[in-house]
Amino acid sequence: MKTRSMIRGWRHRASLLPMILCLLAVAGSATAGSAIPPEHNYTLWCTGCHRPDGAGNPQGGIPDFRNSVGYFAALPEGRMYLTHVPGVMDSGLDATGIAEVLNYVIHRWGGESTPADYVPFTGTEVENLLETEIHDVVPLRRKLVNQLQEQGISVADYPWP
Repeated sequence: MKTRSMIRGWRHRASLLPMILCLLAVAGSATAGSAIPPEHNYTLWCTGCHRPDGAGNPQGGIPDFRNSVGYFAALPEGRMYLTHVPGVMDSGLDATGIAEVLNYVIHRWGGESTPADYVPFTGTEVENLLETEIHDVVPLRRKLVNQLQEQGISVADYPWP
């Protein structure tokens, strides 16, 4: 009896194998930078928090990208901040994929906040920025917001304590 039960268990596990392999293939392609267009990676990894229109959810602590995100891309520490937000860090994308999504976000929603001399993120830059460990992005964002406000620039609301 024990043998028959074990065989059924293995058959069940074996029937799951094609599905598992398919999921692994999809997950592998999602981490490759250029395998999936950045707008699709945005949909996969960012819309849960920032919504399809980039509006975010200020009441939930998720800032609006629209006419605001470009200001961060203009500051060296702002570029570091953008590469260290939780959604980016948890996406599983490689450095090139992260660079592509960040460039997409800035071109799509940066609007008037995007500097005329905007320098697109590169995979190499993102790799270098990710080498710096940041344990909490909230104080970094607050510091950057203060710098921007000193320049007379207002950015999207961010209600984290």
